[in-house]
Amino acid sequence: MLALTHTLTCSHSHPLNPLSIRPFRYSGKDKPLPKKADWVELRLAVFARDNHQCIQCGSTKELQVHHHHPRRQNGTNQMDNLQTLCRNCHARTPSWGRPPGTGSTQSRRAG
Repeated sequence: MLALTHTLTCSHSHPLNPLSIRPFRYSGKDKPLPKKADWVELRLAVFARDNHQCIQCGSTKELQVHHHHPRRQNGTNQMDNLQTLCRNCHARTPSWGRPPGTGSTQSRRAG
């Protein structure tokens, strides 16, 4: 497991337990989801690589991991396909990690 050098916080500035981070649960029919512990470790590695800040605006609040090429379009969970975005910048990405036609993205929470 990776060593944490920064304290992660929720949107209310409470300390965040990295094991409580829940990945977004979309999975294509032929794409199994990573195990929770594997996803948490990968997510923390992406945050560390990107200096715990959004690569678009530099924010350090409400960070999320974005798949540059979505899994449903043959994107992978490899480090070179993942990037750290804050919630606001992530919301401006096409479909915000949702398959087309699956409803509003405004109710999507970090995770």
